[in-house]
Amino acid sequence: SVLLDVTTDGPAQPAMSDGPGVDPAAALSLEGPSLQRYAVRLSEVVMQQHAARKKDWKNWQGKEEELNDEIREFRRQVATEQQERDQAVGREVILEQELRAERRRRIDMEAQVTLADSWKAEAAAADRAARMSSSNAALAASAESEAAREWKRQAAEARRAEAKAMAGQQRAELAAQQARKDLNSHLEEREQQFGQRVQMARASEAEVLAEAWRMSGELRSELDAVRSGEAAPPSQDSSARQALQDLRELRQRYNDMLG
Repeated sequence: SVLLDVTTDGPAQPAMSDGPGVDPAAALSLEGPSLQRYAVRLSEVVMQQHAARKKDWKNWQGKEEELNDEIREFRRQVATEQQERDQAVGREVILEQELRAERRRRIDMEAQVTLADSWKAEAAAADRAARMSSSNAALAASAESEAAREWKRQAAEARRAEAKAMAGQQRAELAAQQARKDLNSHLEEREQQFGQRVQMARASEAEVLAEAWRMSGELRSELDAVRSGEAAPPSQDSSARQALQDLRELRQRYNDMLG
């Protein structure tokens, strides 16, 4: 297409575009009416291009709307598929629970059937035992009488053993009572002997204390006499030493008795 460059100082000059149109050299050689016709033709070309572009724009908007509709449809389908998938998962969980419950019911029914079979077997065994017992009634009666006699014999032996055990227990109780009496009498005798010894020790302790008090008084008087400066004869000095020695022996003996 050709664009016109119009200025105020001179005639309009054509400007070239990148689209198809009139030759630039021919456009520059136009003057007067030819230039007007060229301008009219150029404006028609521009209007046609504008209309074409507007049509293309509408087409593109229509396609864009279609694409948006397709995208919304795809999103709706994805949401629907996700919902269906969630529902399928929920149904799968429910079916799994139902399957487990059905397995438990089947196991219970098998157990009941097995129990019924065992009951039937026990009933058949009891029936056979009843028939055998009815056919062997005489042998059973004799065996029961023999068992009864054996039970009576064992009961009599048990009673005799119990009587012996009771007699032994009574003898043991009597022996324990006698031993208790002997022990009590022995303890009382030992307590009496201990009390007598304690009394004798207390009496001896009193005598020893009296003798020690007397001797200590004599020794104290003699020591006081010596301290007062009086001359003591040799006999009194030896008697004082002997009294001191006796007092020491008495104290050692008293310590031995207390220890």
